[in-house]
Amino acid sequence: MAQTPFSVEDVLERNRNYATTAHKAFPPLAAIFGGDIKANSPKVVIVSCMDPRAVPHDVLALKPMEAFCLTNMSGRIKPALNDIASLDSVFNLEQVVIMHHSNCGSTHGTIDQFRHDLKANCPELSSLELEDVVQHSAIRRDEDRELKADLQLLRECKFIRKELTEGAVALWLDVNTGLAREVNLAAESKV
Repeated sequence: MAQTPFSVEDVLERNRNYATTAHKAFPPLAAIFGGDIKANSPKVVIVSCMDPRAVPHDVLALKPMEAFCLTNMSGRIKPALNDIASLDSVFNLEQVVIMHHSNCGSTHGTIDQFRHDLKANCPELSSLELEDVVQHSAIRRDEDRELKADLQLLRECKFIRKELTEGAVALWLDVNTGLAREVNLAAESKV
């Protein structure tokens, strides 16, 4: 199926249509949270893939304002660490959830191909810089091994509160069945 080229003009036209036909103005954030943002805001942040088959609000049946959701390619934790620390400072988080899923687009590439492309596209990168990017790439296998690695990376993070890192939870979503399961660091990796 061919993709239609992205058009800023088309998107802005659709936005104007949305603004005039569907948009409802939101009250200020303080009003939404009863005047006390830190006390009454969501206390959970979910880090997940941007894949539309794995949207946390849908697959976990979240209620509006029940959780903050940070998405990136593959749902990897490293790109989300600064956001988690910032959210915690503003909203006083109580729980971090990392969710990966089966048949992720990131599993359709290889680390070797990624390394090759980086070398070709960014020849100014030193070997050390290149390997740092490769090591924390979103490209992964279709199993929960990287999910465990992300949970471990979060637990070792020095700039996020210990209570958050130690209580973090990892979930694996099977996009074929729609079922999620908890993944523990000690458990054997599964597909």
